Amino acid sequence: MTSISKLSPVLLVILTLTLIGCTLPPNNYRIRNEARMAAYNGDLQSAHDLYASAAVNEPNDALAQYELGKINLKLGKPLEAQLAFEKAYTIKRDDKEFASKILDGIAEAYFQQDRYENLTAFLKRQADYYGHSRDYIRQAKYLGKIGAADEAIIAFKKAAHFAPEGDPTPYIAIANYYESLNDIENTIVSLRYAYYIKPNHLGLADKLRSYSIVPGPTIKLAPPKPAILR
Repeated sequence: MTSISKLSPVLLVILTLTLIGCTLPPNNYRIRNEARMAAYNGDLQSAHDLYASAAVNEPNDALAQYELGKINLKLGKPLEAQLAFEKAYTIKRDDKEFASKILDGIAEAYFQQDRYENLTAFLKRQADYYGHSRDYIRQAKYLGKIGAADEAIIAFKKAAHFAPEGDPTPYIAIANYYESLNDIENTIVSLRYAYYIKPNHLGLADKLRSYSIVPGPTIKLAPPKPAILR
C-alpha cells in the first residue's frame, strides 16, 4: 500500500480537496453560456446572477464583467453597470474594438444616472485619448441627448474629419441626429453625403427612399472637408 508521504504533491492537493469537500471553480464559458440563454429567454435576474458568479469566479473575465454591466443597465441599475464596465475596461483598455463597446456602456451608465458633468468629462477624455471617429460619434450622441446641440454638431464634424476613407458612418449618425430634431433638410443633406461616400452602404438607399428620394448618381453630394473645431 502506498503511503501518504510517497504521493506526488499534485495528488496530495487533489486528495486534500476531495477530503474537505472542495471543488475546482466552475468553467466560466459554461456559466456565461447559461447566462446568455437566460437573457435570451427574458430571465434577466438569472442572467445577472450567473454573470455575477462568473465575474466573482474569475475577476479578470472581461466579457463576464461587460455582460454584467449590460444586464444591470436593463435592470435599471446604472451605478452597478458602471462599476462592472469599468472593471472590464481596466482589463481590455488596449483592445480597441472591445474597449469601444465598453466605453459605450460606461457612457450610457453615466447618462442613466443623470450624471451629466461626469458624462461630458468622460466623453471628452476618451475622445482625446483615442481620437477615433467612433469616439467623437459617441461624444456627439450623448451631447445631443443632454441638449448640448452646438457641442454635438462640433463633435459630429470631428467624427467626419477623423473617419477612415470610404466610411459613411459619421454622416449617417449626423442624419439620425438631425432626424431626431425633425430637421428634414439637414437629414437629407447628411444622407446624400453618406451616399456619395458609399452608395451601397446597408440600408442607406432605403433610408433615402423613405424621404421620397430615388437613389442614383445625381443625388450624390460631396461632403465638405470639416475643419477641426474646438
